[in-house]
Amino acid sequence: MLPTNSQQAQDLLHNPAALRRLLLDPSRRTLPRSMLDCGAHMILYATEVSEILQMGLSYLTHTLDAVRCDAGFGHPHDQVFVSTQQYIHTDYFAHNVVGLPLPNQHALVQTVWYSTQPCYFNIAQDPAYADVRQTEALQDSWVVLVRRMEVSGVPFGILCVDDTLRLREWSPRQHWLFEQFIITMLSPLCYLNRLSHGHPRTKPTGAELEVIAWSAQGYSYAEIAEHLGKSVRTVRNQLASAREKLGARNQVELIRLCRVWLEEFDLKRLVDVKELIKVCTPTNSH
Repeated sequence: MLPTNSQQAQDLLHNPAALRRLLLDPSRRTLPRSMLDCGAHMILYATEVSEILQMGLSYLTHTLDAVRCDAGFGHPHDQVFVSTQQYIHTDYFAHNVVGLPLPNQHALVQTVWYSTQPCYFNIAQDPAYADVRQTEALQDSWVVLVRRMEVSGVPFGILCVDDTLRLREWSPRQHWLFEQFIITMLSPLCYLNRLSHGHPRTKPTGAELEVIAWSAQGYSYAEIAEHLGKSVRTVRNQLASAREKLGARNQVELIRLCRVWLEEFDLKRLVDVKELIKVCTPTNSH
């Protein structure tokens, strides 16, 4: 059973023997030695999620004879998905897709978010994907094999293997290797590392984050409701929903856990609005 809070995740990451027993030992009879070795290296030597991804993406690229492998974190309800890391096969050339936006609500991406299996897409020939192939993120892709990263059925990222040189299909064995590596090793290790650094596994919705952003500026429920055109009950429910998703015990902890996402909002603007309200509010004269 994986930890559910930051301190437990840190403790487990600092105990490689326990982590090997949890992630590797149950699969020693079923997974290939090369995959187990990669998992062991990630456990022993990767201290940041970027290092975990670099080792994992390299392994998948070479194991599946792909040209490029990239991954990023997010949520099905986000408007945009962005890869944060990639690995390109040393024998090939491909464009850098890190930081390039992909429409997260497109049917192709949504299929990945809500599928519990690897998804194969013929980007080059299927007319259903003609529009998404016009994006910079997929402009040189011919075929892709994609799967969500998840823990306990909760998705928190997407990993994509693609071939930019030819049309091809990966074998059932390769699909199985792709699936097993992501589910048994890469997803748990990324989840633990992100959790240990205060990244919750379930991102609040945009509406919830907006309410949290106002709350972080010291507004009351009533003030937030007035500014956003919502009822006080809606504001209270959205904050409670966010606390439940993240396991936050109170509002202060909720804001701390969401700090990485609150950068999406113009907090300077919120402060300016608050100061303007103070200036425009009449005071009692004596």
